[in-house]
Amino acid sequence: MSSKDQLATVRHIAGLLAAADGVAEVAGAMVRVACDLLGASGAAVGVLEGTGRMRLLAAAGPPPAPDPSPWPGLAGGGGGPLDEALAAGVPFVWPPSADGGVAAEPVLGDQPSWVVLPLVARGSMTGVLSLGYVTPQTIPPERLLLLEVVAHQCTAVLDAALVVEAERQEREILALLGEGTRLMVSEIDPDEIVSRLATLAVPRLAPWCAVYVLEGEELRRVALAVSEENPLVATLRSFSRVPVAASSLLAAAFRSGQVQVISRVTAEIAAAAYPALEPEPLLAAAEQGQWSALAVPVKAAGSVVGVMSLVSDRWRDAPGPALLHAAEGLAARAGIALANADRFRAEQRIAELLTRALLPTGEVRLEDFETAARYLPAGSPVAGDWFELLPIGDGRFLVGVGDSAGHGIEAASLMAELRSAARAFAVGGDGPRELLCGLDRLIATTSADALATALYGILDVATGTVTWSSAGHLPPLAFGPEGAGYLATRRAPPLGCRSVGELGEDVVALAPGSGLVLFTDGVVERRRGEIDARLEALRTLVEESWDQAADALADAIIGQLCEAPEDDCCLVVLKRL
Repeated sequence: MSSKDQLATVRHIAGLLAAADGVAEVAGAMVRVACDLLGASGAAVGVLEGTGRMRLLAAAGPPPAPDPSPWPGLAGGGGGPLDEALAAGVPFVWPPSADGGVAAEPVLGDQPSWVVLPLVARGSMTGVLSLGYVTPQTIPPERLLLLEVVAHQCTAVLDAALVVEAERQEREILALLGEGTRLMVSEIDPDEIVSRLATLAVPRLAPWCAVYVLEGEELRRVALAVSEENPLVATLRSFSRVPVAASSLLAAAFRSGQVQVISRVTAEIAAAAYPALEPEPLLAAAEQGQWSALAVPVKAAGSVVGVMSLVSDRWRDAPGPALLHAAEGLAARAGIALANADRFRAEQRIAELLTRALLPTGEVRLEDFETAARYLPAGSPVAGDWFELLPIGDGRFLVGVGDSAGHGIEAASLMAELRSAARAFAVGGDGPRELLCGLDRLIATTSADALATALYGILDVATGTVTWSSAGHLPPLAFGPEGAGYLATRRAPPLGCRSVGELGEDVVALAPGSGLVLFTDGVVERRRGEIDARLEALRTLVEESWDQAADALADAIIGQLCEAPEDDCCLVVLKRL
């Protein structure tokens, strides 16, 4: 090839490379240049990963493109002349003799001659361009010089594409981890956070992501996200438990607390990891494509509590450093979510025990009166609301409802404290107003920032009258043959606002067939607002059902107005016969 032809070739190659956009297109253009313009029968481009391994970007001609190991320069180094040449940043030619007739075992399939060109950018090797020839070649100095010029062109374009890709990947990972962090500070249930973190990883990091937690001697899958079904995913989907002692990637990551990588999931590896699965379909599934797997320990408070796994057919060999960083970041956030879930469940169990211990459990029978009480927690059996039906002597009964601010143990503890004190005040002879004033003083001395609303009444069975008082609570709903309506109430702040002087006291007389419904705001409030409409819905329901027994009326209210409540629902129905 003349100097003029070589110059034209270089210019043509420069145009082809410049038209490529992105790492994949640049690598594809490089192998086409090698085969179409430089006469190679096969070519491959590899890029050096941060781990020191060479990753195949593109290949043309034999051997099969997905496997980089037969390509000279892309396989692991053995310290021979080829590796020495690449380390020095100079091309390596085989066979080394001038006539190309040196007998040697073919290295590149059936191609006895090849040239490996190092791609050196900014003083360090970025990758290699490996060219193979069907017939033995002689590479004269001028031909080798052309190849070096082309390698320099390829290096410049590929390096620029790699920089752009790295910057894009970094931005995507920062955005991904930012989304994960926003999930961590949201009010979503921790178990739901783990599930959404797995969804964040798919398909941005891999087409399969699962999170496992320790349960006894097994790792149980608690979250799964899949972007597309395939034979291997379909086979593994049904297997949600992995023994901790198993010979599997997941178990090894859990036991060691270290990241584990499998560059190719073979049928043998999958069979060892999932011994309960049938080997034949597992073998067929594993042979469909080249699958790589990554398992990242999930840690909470310094201890391994589970594993996050990613499975992909896009990595070819192993995940890159950026992807590994992203996976570790998501696993760390999953660990925080799981730790929060454990604390949440422990708190929930304690609060449930408090609820069961403190709320009334038996029926209260009153002469000439029916009573019914219902308590429906919002999402968990944790008491923030309470009700009261208590005989206090001389034919009098304490009735009431209340709502302590907040949820969980703090709300349950405040509920227990207020309810017990209210009983003591009532048994000691205090009326509803004095009782609520006492509760307000109690909060002032024990809980500086606690708040609660409450409505208490004292029923005199002999006269059929109820003397009642409210501290920031919704008014009682009176009903009877003539209809239903809310009793007028004096404006008064909740307990804890230190304004006991504003509390008032009222009396309502219940004729036969009439009664009262005391309720907490969970019955009528929703986050969307519309409290007036829901108060009217409760009034209408009670007006239409006033002639039912107290139990039936309470069930109707809970069934029609408290489906999927957003807050605890608590009510007392008192009806005179």
